[in-house]
Amino acid sequence: ASDAQVDGRTDVWSLGCLLYAMAFGYSPFECEFTPSGQVRIVECTYLRVLSPVQFPAQHRYSEEFCELIRYILDQDASRRPFVNDVLERVMKVQAQRGTALHESIDAV
Repeated sequence: ASDAQVDGRTDVWSLGCLLYAMAFGYSPFECEFTPSGQVRIVECTYLRVLSPVQFPAQHRYSEEFCELIRYILDQDASRRPFVNDVLERVMKVQAQRGTALHESIDAV
């Protein structure tokens, strides 16, 4: 039996997994980093998050982006955000940077 709670946060969690995989090229829960910073892919047989998400030591993404992924992929399923919470956080970061969300998307 599974103790997982399935609601709108489940889709947001999946989005976080996809964002991480698109940014770094592998699942956030199927890898570990060696002391040299290299990635070693390990077997992943459980959907449950067993440890906080890790990032490569050297990457090109902003701390805000990494914090957003950490926020979305919280180990405690009851603390994971709903989509509106994620959008609010993104808009807050954009406001602090002085850009609108659509301007950031257009820049990509």
